[in-house]
Amino acid sequence: RLLRACCRYACDRSVALVLILAVAILAPLLLDWKTAQRLPSVEAKVTRLDAQVVEHTRGALQASPTAATGAAPDRLRLRLPTTTPVARGRARHSSFYSAALGRAMDYWLYLPPGYASTARRYPVLYVLHGRGGGSGEWKDYGLFDEADRLIREKRIAPLMIVSPQGDLGYWMNHAGGGERWGDYITGDLIPHIDATYRTEAEPRHRAIGGISMGGHGALQLALNNPGLFGAVGGHSAVFRAEAEAFPFFGSGVDYQRRDPVSLVQDLSTPVTFALWLDIGADDPWLPRTLYFHELLAQRGIAHVWHLDPGGHERGYWQRHLRAYLEWYDKGLR
Repeated sequence: RLLRACCRYACDRSVALVLILAVAILAPLLLDWKTAQRLPSVEAKVTRLDAQVVEHTRGALQASPTAATGAAPDRLRLRLPTTTPVARGRARHSSFYSAALGRAMDYWLYLPPGYASTARRYPVLYVLHGRGGGSGEWKDYGLFDEADRLIREKRIAPLMIVSPQGDLGYWMNHAGGGERWGDYITGDLIPHIDATYRTEAEPRHRAIGGISMGGHGALQLALNNPGLFGAVGGHSAVFRAEAEAFPFFGSGVDYQRRDPVSLVQDLSTPVTFALWLDIGADDPWLPRTLYFHELLAQRGIAHVWHLDPGGHERGYWQRHLRAYLEWYDKGLR
């Protein structure tokens, strides 16, 4: 009986002790409950994403232009990365009415980064497709994409590129009063581009080049229109001898007026532009292009000459796009 009494007494004291400790801990909170307030909410407002340092402190999100050191333990600093969008150029497919041909003609146009957001004017490169090609040939080979990349990397200055449709016309006025593909370029297309877009319309800021049939066309147009272009490129140009020429070349004097080789042989034909010639070592049209190169050298006409591995094919021209653009860039400045 005495033992049970002792156990009951000890248990009662333990419970009482626990109650006393609980009251001691909870009493301050119970006394201050009327004055207890919620912590202020954290509000963040992002005005822009840049390389500023953002300091997150209790109750506020503050921006700081530099990264502080030795910060208090209750602060967390976050550095936001730069997220400036990359400006890119645009490709546009359009058409216009050609009075020389009496119908609407289409062209592809490359506008450089910044064209839509500035009032700047740009030099223009006209590129002519080959026989059997079309206005999209140069674009499909990657010329627009390569120009865009080189401009963004600041390897070339911004420029516009125009790639017109030429069918099988060889970019010349046909003999015997036939179709006027030459006038279509010089009298219709160029004035249309200068009137419609912000071009630098001076000849020194205008270049023309082409592949295959287009190479012949670029040189023929430049030689027959001195002072119209500041730089001219013949890429795998096809120079047909009179026996190989199509009927619309004409014969005799008519042929000679449409053949770049004959025009250069005539010592009275001025060469007023920077000139580039390139061709593949396996190109079937190499012999007459090589002769043209040698003829230019004999006349003392400065020009860039490249005889490179490859044939008369897409892969050859695609491998040279960067070299073409870098050369035109120098010629247009």
